[in-house]
Amino acid sequence: MLCVDLQEEHFTAGCPLWLPSGTLVLANKVKLVNTARRIGIALVHVRHVSQNPNASMFAHNRKYFEFVCDVSPLDGEYVVTKSGLGAFYDNDLVPRNFYKFG
Repeated sequence: MLCVDLQEEHFTAGCPLWLPSGTLVLANKVKLVNTARRIGIALVHVRHVSQNPNASMFAHNRKYFEFVCDVSPLDGEYVVTKSGLGAFYDNDLVPRNFYKFG
């Protein structure tokens, strides 16, 4: 299983969580995701969502909330939505569905 969090918030200049080296990071993550898909590793896409609709980051109504199109989830790939501490905290990936990924 490979967990990826690739929302546009990280790769768009001016966003609070923008990564200055985002172009390189994104290129490497695209390679990683494509390799995982090619060899059959299960992908879990992590979507960060703020519980505050007026938040400056990860608000569901913001322009940069969506996944980066180059690595958006494909049909059959799991998407975890989180607003808390981490991808494995307070969601249905663990423990109910974790067995699916080995």
